[in-house]
Amino acid sequence: MIKRQPWLLLFITASIPLLFSCKKEIQTKETGNNEFSSNSNKEEKEEKSNTFKGPQVNFGNGKVRSFITINHNGVPLELGVEMTDAALSGLSPDPLAHPSYVIPLQHMATEATPFNHVWINWNVHGHEPEVLFGAPHFDFHFYLIGIPEREAINGVISDMLPPLGYMPSTYFPTPGGVPQMGKHWIDTQHPVAPGTFTQTLIYGSSNHKFTFVEPMITLAYLQSGARLSMPYAQPALFAITNTYYPTVYNIYMDPESRTHYVTLSNFIKR
Repeated sequence: MIKRQPWLLLFITASIPLLFSCKKEIQTKETGNNEFSSNSNKEEKEEKSNTFKGPQVNFGNGKVRSFITINHNGVPLELGVEMTDAALSGLSPDPLAHPSYVIPLQHMATEATPFNHVWINWNVHGHEPEVLFGAPHFDFHFYLIGIPEREAINGVISDMLPPLGYMPSTYFPTPGGVPQMGKHWIDTQHPVAPGTFTQTLIYGSSNHKFTFVEPMITLAYLQSGARLSMPYAQPALFAITNTYYPTVYNIYMDPESRTHYVTLSNFIKR
């Protein structure tokens, strides 16, 4: 999320101290190939699965790529991005730059889920409202629309909200929209109070559609190696059906390789 329209007063009014989630331990295993280490939740290890990875993308001083793990019944278990530790250094210090990176998904990911690509934004001085989101952080947008459609987003179509039921009832839309990104929806069940931001999950919409899921995470939180697994609210209705949607987002690090993971899991067919 970058350069949003002012909505600070509305958000602070709704904010209460951040509710902390129960954390789930996530185990990892070595792949033995290039710079990355693969990952696997404990439950996933108990069933046969395959992991498919997208192409590496230069990011900071390191690399980022996507992956999806699918069991032998064709059910996705985990979709996300993995970042080498060096990717968290050498990032742009320009507060006006807001560099962004398109992370392609492997075709197995686009076939098994509604997601099309991941778009990561780096905000060295955070973004509006700074009292809430002024810390250096990343926005991990998991988009359900293609790149050309995303790049065509403007303020007019950002304000065209999805019909009732196609966004979670516990989320509310912020005023305005961001070009090439859309309108952002805030979680009222887990609001961020001033000075507490480490991570949160945002929904996005544009042109009457639910368009993205966005884990937003501070650089310090990723560097700390903190582990988090948090369920998030779901819409009642889905425009794209007969596919698998995630219900949990995860943040963790392999302590040996210091590979960092931001993922979606616990998929349900809609």
